[in-house]
Order: sequence, then structure tokens, then C-alpha cells
Amino acid sequence: MKQTRMMLFTFLLVFSVFIFNTVLVFSNTQIPKRVIAGTVAIAEILSKLNVNVIAVPTTSYELPREYQNLPRIGNPMRPDLEVIKSLKPDLFISDASLENSLKNYLEDNKISYKFVKLASIDDLKRTIAELGKILGKNAEAQRLLTDLNFREAKVLANIRGQKRPKVMIIFGAPGNFMLATEKSYVGSLAKKLGAINVVKSENAYVPINLETLLAAQPDIILRFSHGNNPEAVWALFEKEFKENKIWQSFNAVKNGKVYNLEPGYFGVAANLKAIDALEKLAQILYSGSSGN
Repeated sequence: MKQTRMMLFTFLLVFSVFIFNTVLVFSNTQIPKRVIAGTVAIAEILSKLNVNVIAVPTTSYELPREYQNLPRIGNPMRPDLEVIKSLKPDLFISDASLENSLKNYLEDNKISYKFVKLASIDDLKRTIAELGKILGKNAEAQRLLTDLNFREAKVLANIRGQKRPKVMIIFGAPGNFMLATEKSYVGSLAKKLGAINVVKSENAYVPINLETLLAAQPDIILRFSHGNNPEAVWALFEKEFKENKIWQSFNAVKNGKVYNLEPGYFGVAANLKAIDALEKLAQILYSGSSGN
């Protein structure tokens, strides 16, 4: 009995210390006031959360109206780190894919940072919830998530029970073509819609092997571009499909089931147009309309 009372006392003591320390940590937590958005997608999220941002990336894409006259930190992949430092931010937020190239500098200069994952719609939703909590915008985050979840459920309900198509997704940048797996953003959209990606890998992008892919015979070929000049990439796609005769052996090509996906909706990272992209891709995969 004495041993039982001692164990109970020890438990209560440890629990009380834990509660005290937990409250102490949370009571000292300050909401960041000087926030820098490292990418356009993050700027769009912060805008929807009504966050006062002090700087944004340099980009040819349209930024939220209230951020358009803010200082620019340069290209999201290669920002001007001295500018970031000079602005004395409470928090710098960027994409997790850029962490390896930026983290050491930020730590060396004692700049608080947060890298968020935007490789899928589900990542997008987790990021919204996390940023809402960190930035004291829980209510705004929950409203945004409710809308996203409602629209996503509607898209998925409309295609329920339909035959799942096999897809091949090609990522194009100037001078380079790669295959996008379901680990990529566009691949994750196709997977969420029930499509079967003919390429399996733990990597988001892999080299093209046409002979192997020919045996897989995808029903649909999706092509998307990256960079500031998508028209140049489309021209390269057309040249490749015309001059490399093996493409003519693909049923998707014969049947006119090759689609160029719209830039802005389909890129390398999720953004707030993700549900619009899901709707557009559902139309392509299940409407039976002809391709490009």
C-alpha cells in the first residue's frame, strides 16, 4: 500500500511539472509579426489567412493584390539572402524543397524559418492548418480548409465508380523531359482521382524510358511545363512527339489522348488553385474529350 501511494505521488509530481512547463512554453510563445513569404504559393496562402507580410519573392506570376508593392527578395529558388537578413523578419517561410539550399544560411544569421511541404493537396491542407496555428490565424485557416474539403469531396463524388485510366505524366522544362510519378504534385492529383500512374518510383521525377513505357500503354498522356516560358516547352513537346517515331506507337497518341496541362494550375508544388486543378484534371481523365 505504501509503495502504491509512493508511485501515485511520483506520477502526480511528474505530471504537475509537465503541465507547468507546457503552460510556460505556450505563455511565452509570440506570434510572428514580420513575416516573409518565400514563394508565390506561400504568399497566396498567407493572403487568405490575412497575414501582414513584409516581403515577397520576385516573380512573373501574379501576387495577391495587397502584397504587390512590397519589397522583393529575388527568385524563390535563389533569394537574395542579404535582403532577407536586412528586413529583420520574425519568420521566413518557404517550400520544403528549398530547405537544403537555404537552411544553413538562415541558421548562421539567426533568422527564424519555417519550411512547409506542398507536394500534394493533403500537404497543402496540413500546411494551412500549421500556419494558421503558428501565425494566430486558426479561424481563417479553418474557414479555408472547410471550403477546400467541401470542393474536393464534390469532385471525388462526381467520378465515383468510373473506370480508372492509366496515365503517363511528362514534366517538361527547357531542354529536359522527365516522368512525374505519384510522388510529384501533378502525380498526386492523378492518384487522388483514381488514375493509375504507369511509372512507379519513390522519387517524384524519373528519366524517360520509352521502350518500357510502350509496354505499359497508358490510356492518357499528360504534359506539363515548368519555367517562365511554357510556350517554348510546348514547342519542344510537339517537336519531340513528331520527330521521335516511337511516340506514334502509343495508343494515347493514336487516339488523341495527349493533354497539355494549364500552367498556374499544374506545376511542381500545390497552391490555392489545387481544387481547380483537381476539377480540370477530372474532366480530362473521365470526360472522354479529345486531347491537344
